Amino acid sequence: MTGGAAFLLALALARPASSELSFGQQVAEGLEALRQARAGLSAGQAAARALDEHTADVVERSLPSVATIVVKGPAKRFSLLAAVLRRGEKAYVPAGMGTGWVARADGLLVTNAHVVEDTPIGGRVIVQFPDHVDREATVVARNRRKDLALVRLTAPPAGLAALPLGDSTTIRRGQRVIALGSPLELRQSATLGVISAEGIQRDLFPGRYLQTDTAINPGNSGGPLLDAQGRVVGVNFALLQSIGQSPGFVIPVEYVKLALRQYEMTQRLSNAYLGVRLEADSWLGQMLPGQKPAYAEGAWIKEVAWDSPAAGELKPGDRIESIDGRNLPRPAYDACGEVERVVSEKSPGETLRLVVFRDGKPRAVEITLAEAADD
Repeated sequence: MTGGAAFLLALALARPASSELSFGQQVAEGLEALRQARAGLSAGQAAARALDEHTADVVERSLPSVATIVVKGPAKRFSLLAAVLRRGEKAYVPAGMGTGWVARADGLLVTNAHVVEDTPIGGRVIVQFPDHVDREATVVARNRRKDLALVRLTAPPAGLAALPLGDSTTIRRGQRVIALGSPLELRQSATLGVISAEGIQRDLFPGRYLQTDTAINPGNSGGPLLDAQGRVVGVNFALLQSIGQSPGFVIPVEYVKLALRQYEMTQRLSNAYLGVRLEADSWLGQMLPGQKPAYAEGAWIKEVAWDSPAAGELKPGDRIESIDGRNLPRPAYDACGEVERVVSEKSPGETLRLVVFRDGKPRAVEITLAEAADD
């Protein structure tokens, strides 16, 4: 007796004796249940297979626009991976290596500033696409604070395509993402993961960035993080070394869009500067009479630089309630982070509109942002 027949017989015998269904009807019911179960399993397998195929298609379509960036100069570090692959021979790599990707079809690439840190503006690097041809490129702009740099190919190859840009403001934790790059000297690599957190604040970055569980290793720096449709949602830039699995951090693509706009307008990258130091702790509010009930809300100004755009408009003890027409989040820590994010997404010369509370009264302020030094 086959497995399917045994299943049907067992199903038929398991029916209550009071059932009015004939044996034939019971067998027919069993056959239908078996068909539906098999169909459900097949549908699930088909969906999984389709998802895998779609992901592979995205990678295949995107990799031609991803390149390894090699910084010219004397070899600096020993390559453990290369030594293993060459059975113990000493192996060295160039002064620096990372990943870049095509943002404009005319040959403009995005990478991390630290990838080309040792190359001055106007200096040359080598760009290697999947065809393994060495192409010269020039570092044309850099922003160390945001860890972004732009590199332009001297002679772009025919058919060069730019990767489409996505929207990092709408991304959600749990969304599938793909990291492309050259980790550990393994070029044209792809790793799959999810967004672990969004809107993360750390001292690493002036603003907010994304966290992913996608494997990010040395060499991935500057590579694109793609969403499931193949759109760039961020740039891989940091790996926190710790025991066990380390989270990867990603610069949101909104900062790339800002960098591209700035470069197209001014041929350089810059950072906006407000000139205040914010306070997220509650002690400042407790010290201010008449404002204690709201001390845990808004972004408190602790210091104002005397020569900054904020001087003369803002004072220590002011509480920022809204910025550019949007109320700040209630927790003070989140409010401070939102102010930093908005400023970091602006260019020098742009206006910041604030509503601040001083002595319990609202006050509307407009400040033209200056340019910050690029540390």
